[in-house]
Amino acid sequence: MKRERAEKQKQNKKKKISAGLRGKSLKSYAKELFRSRKFKRGSYTMLLSAFAIGIVLAVNLIASQLPSGLREIDLSAQKVYTIGEETQKMLEGLEEDVTIYLVAQEGGEDDTLTRMLERYEDGSDHVHVEYVDPVAAPSFTSHYGEDSLADNSLVVESSKRYKVIQESDIFVVDYDFSSYYMTGSYSASQSFDGEGQVTSAIEYVLSDDLPVVYTLTGHGETDLNSRVTDMIAKGNMELREVSLLSEGQVPDDADGVIINGATSDLSADEAKMLQTYLNGGGKLTVLLAYTEEDMANLESILDNYGMTVGDGVVMEGDSSYYYGTPLTLLPSIVSHSVTADIYLDHTPAMMVNMVPLTQKEEVRSSLTLSALMETSGSAFAKKVEGGRISSYEMEEGDVQGVYDGAILAEEDLGDGATASVLVFASSNLLNEEISQQFNVCNEELFTDGLSYLCKAEGSTSGIEAKSMDLTYLSPSMAQVSTLAGLYIIVVPVGLLIIGFVVWFRRRKR
Repeated sequence: MKRERAEKQKQNKKKKISAGLRGKSLKSYAKELFRSRKFKRGSYTMLLSAFAIGIVLAVNLIASQLPSGLREIDLSAQKVYTIGEETQKMLEGLEEDVTIYLVAQEGGEDDTLTRMLERYEDGSDHVHVEYVDPVAAPSFTSHYGEDSLADNSLVVESSKRYKVIQESDIFVVDYDFSSYYMTGSYSASQSFDGEGQVTSAIEYVLSDDLPVVYTLTGHGETDLNSRVTDMIAKGNMELREVSLLSEGQVPDDADGVIINGATSDLSADEAKMLQTYLNGGGKLTVLLAYTEEDMANLESILDNYGMTVGDGVVMEGDSSYYYGTPLTLLPSIVSHSVTADIYLDHTPAMMVNMVPLTQKEEVRSSLTLSALMETSGSAFAKKVEGGRISSYEMEEGDVQGVYDGAILAEEDLGDGATASVLVFASSNLLNEEISQQFNVCNEELFTDGLSYLCKAEGSTSGIEAKSMDLTYLSPSMAQVSTLAGLYIIVVPVGLLIIGFVVWFRRRKR
């Protein structure tokens, strides 16, 4: 019965609608349709939808034109996609065009590198990034003296010169073999040096003059390790060797001279050549090695610039100023333009077999002395007899006092010329094993000092590579207990309370 009644109602409704249509013209029906409430609601909804879609398209269009630094947030732990203040200042000051070519097969471009290069383009209108597929352009690398380049290598070029950055210099892998002979295994860490390499390359290709630094040979000097030479090159300084006896003088193009751990003395003529070089505004960096040889000629140069080298080695009486034994010193870093970055970072320096270096009490008025590192007042100089130290304790005859780990002497020669002598009290400052085993600032301190002396334009050796290794959270037991209590007790109980309150209110209704 219900079905029959419903069918009759439907048929009657259809009859009424068809009768109404027959009684009205199409025009009048259309008017009624457009004036109906349903049509008005539908039109309003459609207009709102179109307006919302338009806003979304406009926002996307505007966002696509924003610099990558604004439209993308760098959430990486080491900020590998972000460029630092030093690079930003360099980019803001650019006045010449630089082109950066990213060499990689199509689809093989590294995401980290491409994002970082976008920041360079955003930072200056003078920087242009182009992508080169070596398959499509096989002769491209030959223009830059390379038969081929690994994917994600770079070529930075200006109107003056170019520089090739190998992929292995950008994505650096350091192997630690210290435990290999005991465990049969080794560890490796990967870091990203994109910013340091690119910023250095830009400054290199735009520099009018590149400083030339000579290392002295012929006196048992220690070769600079590969890490230091790479940092010097990264700081846009050219490193060469010189024998003063063969050359007859310090080369005319020398912006700096390094004496690294000489174990035999200079000749009187060599000392005179160096003094003549300094009198003309030269820059000398000396790393002193402990030796029982008489170094009178070298020390005479240091004495002329207000420094005194004592006998023996320095030992530290304050345990907070040494590591392991009192011979392995951790002198405090003194605030100075040379140590600015290191001082703020609080990374220690490590000095092994440090010689007693001090400043003279009275020096000429044109000479300014600045200590860059100092021991505590509990340090003392102990003489070495027969290559041995009698004790780590202070004994009679040992001289106690504050000793300088590094001293910078600067003399005003007039007419804007300055002679500079930077002395480190231990040649072990550049011991590669120390830098590999300990988190110390030894090499950075040396290269920063060298850059300061040579006024190296665009010294970017201070832009360190950023670690790409995974870092794991290591919460303390107190943190673990707090989090466990929060998620196991507080959150479930809170949810139960909220549920009970909601249930109770609904039940009352």
